[in-house]
Amino acid sequence: IGVTFAIVFGVILYRISTKAALAMSSNPTTRSNVRLTVKTTAAIINLVVILILDEVYGAVARWLTVLEVPKTDKSFEERLIFKTFILKFVNAFTPIIYIAFFRGRLGGRPGSYLYVFESYRMEECAHGGCLMELCIQLSITMLGKQLIQNNLFEIGVPKLKKLIRFIKSKRASFQEEEYEKKLQRYETDYFLEPFVGLTPEYMEM
Repeated sequence: IGVTFAIVFGVILYRISTKAALAMSSNPTTRSNVRLTVKTTAAIINLVVILILDEVYGAVARWLTVLEVPKTDKSFEERLIFKTFILKFVNAFTPIIYIAFFRGRLGGRPGSYLYVFESYRMEECAHGGCLMELCIQLSITMLGKQLIQNNLFEIGVPKLKKLIRFIKSKRASFQEEEYEKKLQRYETDYFLEPFVGLTPEYMEM
């Protein structure tokens, strides 16, 4: 959780510094689109970090659950789901909660502004509020997770594995093909992908 907060703070620093750098650009088009550029790139960085940390937190949650040595499979699954949910919830929603509830309230007031590294002022919302940035962040996060994590990993990777198996089977000799024809049903089932539990389904929902 501390790592997640540190990354959110890192993205805040990125936004502050990039906004200052683009505002000093000699190109008028760059200066006029500073806000949109910074918002969109920051949301994409958040998405990439969320996708990477999702995998890391999934492994950490499983490792912690294994250390507990639960007595039954049901107990193991329940504890694993609880830990995974807490870690992934913090990971996915910390940037959104920051934009919705804290950004703009941490900037200070005239005469007493809050500065980062004594030179950059803490970021504030636009005059209309932070709703547009919140919409951009939510859209990129939810669409990105759906397209990359769910569709690519759940559809693309299995299809790629199936294609590799098909290519390997084409290269197999005639004797191996004859042997595979004689395999019993339980023997062919042995070569299927292992069942990983219901945790990924819960996380997706």
